[in-house]
Amino acid sequence: MKIGENGSTEADEPSSRGTRLFRLLGAIAGAAAVVWIVRGADVRAFEAALRAASWPLIALAAVLNLTVNTAARVFRWQALLPPVPDSGRGASFWVLLRLWLAGQLTNGLVPFRLGELVRIVGVSRRYRYPLKTASVALGAEKLVEGFSIAMFGLPLEFSSRPPPWLERMYAGLIVIAFIVLVAILRLSPSAPEPIRPTGRVRRFRERVAEAVQVLRHPRVWTRSVAWSFTSDATDVALLVMCGAAVGVHLSLAAWCAVFLAINLAIAIPAAPGHVGTLEAGAVLALMSMSVSRETALAVALIYHGVHLLPVAAGGVTLAMPTLPTRRSMS
Repeated sequence: MKIGENGSTEADEPSSRGTRLFRLLGAIAGAAAVVWIVRGADVRAFEAALRAASWPLIALAAVLNLTVNTAARVFRWQALLPPVPDSGRGASFWVLLRLWLAGQLTNGLVPFRLGELVRIVGVSRRYRYPLKTASVALGAEKLVEGFSIAMFGLPLEFSSRPPPWLERMYAGLIVIAFIVLVAILRLSPSAPEPIRPTGRVRRFRERVAEAVQVLRHPRVWTRSVAWSFTSDATDVALLVMCGAAVGVHLSLAAWCAVFLAINLAIAIPAAPGHVGTLEAGAVLALMSMSVSRETALAVALIYHGVHLLPVAAGGVTLAMPTLPTRRSMS
C-alpha cells in the first residue's frame, strides 16, 4: 500500500511481491534467531541467573522506560509534525502519547511494525492531517533515529579493543549518518517530481526527499535530534541497569556496542515485538565481551521485558480507544 497525493491509500501492486518476500525473510530471520539462542543454552544456568536477578532494579528500569524514554520518543514525533491545520498549533503531547502507545501495542501483537500505520492513520484522523503528511513525518523520524543511533557508537573510539565485527558495523552506521546529513544539506527544497506507479527507485527517492525537507528547518532538526539522543541515552542506561541486575558490569563503550548491535538486529521487522531478533543481537554482542550465553540471554530477556510489558500495559490502559478500525485503515 502507498499513500497518494490526496492522502488516500492505494494498492501498490508492483512492490507487493517484493514486500511479501521481505516479510518472509524477516520471519525466517526471527525464527532462526530464536533457534540459535536456545540451541546452546544451559537451562539451569539461565534459570539461576534469573533467580539471582535484582528485581527492584529491574522495576526501576521499567519505570524509567515508561516515563523518560516514552516521553522523549513522543516529543521527538511531536517536533516532526507540522502545525495542526485547523488551529495552527502543535499536536497535543497527550494525544500523541496515546497514539504512540497504540502503535507500540500493535507492534507487540502483529509482525512487520504495522503499529507505524496505526500511528499514521490515528494522527491523521485526530488532526485532519493528510495521510501523506503524517507518513512523511514518520519517515523523518526514522532518519533522525538512525543518525542518533549512529552517534552513540562514538564511545567505541575510546574502547581499547572493540570486536572487529563491531568496528565494521559502526563504520557502516557512520556512513549512513553522513549520508543523512548530506541529504539534509544538499537535497533541493523544491517539490519532487510526481511519482510514477512503476518507478520504485523514484518513489523511494520521493519519500526520502520529502522526509529530508521536514528536517531542513533548524528548529525541527535540533529538537528532534535532542529528544532522540535523550531516548537513546535512556536505552543505554536501561541496558546498564538490566546488566547490573544479573551481575554484568561493563564499560560505557561496551554497553553502547550492545545498544548498536540490538538496533542492527531489529532493523528487519520480523516477529511481533522483535521477539528473537532483539535477543540475538544482544546475546551476540555480550558473548563477544566474554559474558556467558545464559547470562547474556537473561540480560536480553529482562531488557526486552522492560520495554514490552510496561508499554503494553500503558497501551491497554490508555490507547485502546485510539486504535483505528480496519475500515478506517482501508
